[in-house]
Amino acid sequence: NEFQLNDSLQEDLKVSYGLKSNYISYIYQEPDNNSDVVMLGTRDAGLFFYSNYKNNFKHYESILLQNNPASAASVFSIFQQDDNYLWASTYNGLSRINLKNNSVKNFFTSGTKTSQLFQAIFQDSKGNIWFGGENGLFLYNSKTESFSSVAINNAPNPHAEVIRITEDEQGKLVVAT
Repeated sequence: NEFQLNDSLQEDLKVSYGLKSNYISYIYQEPDNNSDVVMLGTRDAGLFFYSNYKNNFKHYESILLQNNPASAASVFSIFQQDDNYLWASTYNGLSRINLKNNSVKNFFTSGTKTSQLFQAIFQDSKGNIWFGGENGLFLYNSKTESFSSVAINNAPNPHAEVIRITEDEQGKLVVAT
């Protein structure tokens, strides 16, 4: 789902605070974090961090532009892995931003057979990071920095589009297609 700002609010945010888009495609705040920072993915202007304390936006377009210029405009999903990494899903796949030095590593960039849009990013209770997208469910291997496609059990199409991922009280993955 996409959130569009009303006209008076969007002008105030653009002029006064630095938000350069009318279309917010994803809002993320670390659930157990006491930080005042909220991360915003936009459809047409990239990634923003909003600080409630400073009452302003920090634009991260230049970070995503380092290696993958076409991906910077649209951010569809955001996940902060730990204090070191932030994942952003874009039209051209995934960008992993090192929050310590602002370097970017891109995965599934356009022009490859694995290019896809990821709508869901989830870390389970065992520390595994899962990605859901238009071509199904993927598990990230941090040692090899690679992704493995995982078939969805009991689904009519085991590689159906995945839009949300969570887990139940027993630690079993729950996937919405």
